[in-house]
Amino acid sequence: MVVRRFRIGPGERYRTAAERLAKLDLNQNSALSTLALRDLCDKAFDKEALTDEFFKKLDRHIRDIETDLRNNQSDLDPKEAFTQAQLLIERLVFLYFAQNRGWLNQEAEYLVKNFAPFRKDLEGFGYYQQFLHRLFRSLAEPDFGDRLAGIPFLNGGLFDDDEFRPLQSKLRIRNETFAALFDDLLEAYNFTVREDTPLSQEVAVDPEMLGKIFESIVLHAESAGEEPLRR
Repeated sequence: MVVRRFRIGPGERYRTAAERLAKLDLNQNSALSTLALRDLCDKAFDKEALTDEFFKKLDRHIRDIETDLRNNQSDLDPKEAFTQAQLLIERLVFLYFAQNRGWLNQEAEYLVKNFAPFRKDLEGFGYYQQFLHRLFRSLAEPDFGDRLAGIPFLNGGLFDDDEFRPLQSKLRIRNETFAALFDDLLEAYNFTVREDTPLSQEVAVDPEMLGKIFESIVLHAESAGEEPLRR
């Protein structure tokens, strides 16, 4: 038997738990057999279904970001707009795991909290250009002069734009696009860095999702015939 669980506590998000537990409402069907009730519980606590749901939504938001870039940044060709959209999503998902560990100024809601001032101007581009751009440089450059407080230097390639575009280029992505991304995806799910065991499983988005995003980038590169990018 596998124990499946939702994590409850300060800083956690409850939308997923509420939606899954709502599947167990027996008011409309109180005459279920024992086997039918077991199947209902399995569906409500199905982590794989949750992961697939998350990834489908994530793919849709990649397309929305790509559309924003193509509409508002004429110097990007379609392939580069898609690549930048994927890269941005991969960064943000990674940062939600980092945020979960307290690496972002020890704040559990660091990313969405810093988005709050930009909700007043949904047609503007301020969240990326004034905050995310600065955050990415703080993560990528230990000597960045305008670095954000409480942000660590990450000695890796995820926030280094050399392969894609100069780091100094500020992408034009509307605040409205980020609002939908937060409300529909990033703030709607719990992120966990805890590993499952054969007998215990947390119903949340785990680091395996980063691998799924990377695989989608590889598949896109292969379909476009971009051998160097695939490697």
